[in-house]
Amino acid sequence: MRTMRTMRRKDVLGLTLAVVCLLLGASLGYAVPQLINYQGRLGSSESEPVTGTRSITFAIYDAATEGSLLWQETQTVQVTNGLFNVLLGSVTPIQGSVFNEDSRFLGIKVENDPEMIPRHQLVSVGYAFTADNLGGGVVNVNDTGDVGIGTMAPKDRLDVNGRILRKGQSFSVAGSVNHAGTVEVPWGTTNDWNIFVSPRLMGHEETNSENDNALLRIECYASESSSTAWGITARYKYKFSNSRPNGTWYDGSANYILVPQ
Repeated sequence: MRTMRTMRRKDVLGLTLAVVCLLLGASLGYAVPQLINYQGRLGSSESEPVTGTRSITFAIYDAATEGSLLWQETQTVQVTNGLFNVLLGSVTPIQGSVFNEDSRFLGIKVENDPEMIPRHQLVSVGYAFTADNLGGGVVNVNDTGDVGIGTMAPKDRLDVNGRILRKGQSFSVAGSVNHAGTVEVPWGTTNDWNIFVSPRLMGHEETNSENDNALLRIECYASESSSTAWGITARYKYKFSNSRPNGTWYDGSANYILVPQ
């Protein structure tokens, strides 16, 4: 019995030195389990891989030392050639409120031995749980830190499959407006938006006299008229045959798009 207890403590000391964790992914959404995939390596004090069954307790705290216990579960873990893999939350579900603050730390305790030091800080994957208020769908973070919303296989730092809203409204707004018209912001002030305008209808068509006509100038731009609106200039100078050589200004129209800053 003494020999077995000595070997168990060697395993724990080895784990303290050699444990590695890969937070591979966290998925959430209604009726989707909230789990964190955790992989570790268990070795003896001589760095020999351990094989066998171990009872391991996992816990999440709000501090690197001491602090408050936020979540805990114990699993019977099969270790093979020093490697093990568990789904944290498969015994005791992890609530989204566990990750409502910036710093969270994972503590590991093997069987009856003290919890290992130091605790391991949880990063991006665990914090996917804070997206509970998205109202359904799926949020996924892969092993390289790419975040997917509405997709289980994000292909870049942020990959969204679906419509994006900001403050409950469309991410961008587009339309058309006549000369001297007004474009108002959907929310906030003009400081929250960028506006882009381009000519829509400019010029005239006069049958059988195109050789004498000339579009001399186009003006198309937006000017801030208040804290919540822009005035639009969309006009053109045109010269008809047998008219004044300097041409005449006419009202036109413009397309616009608003994009949040």
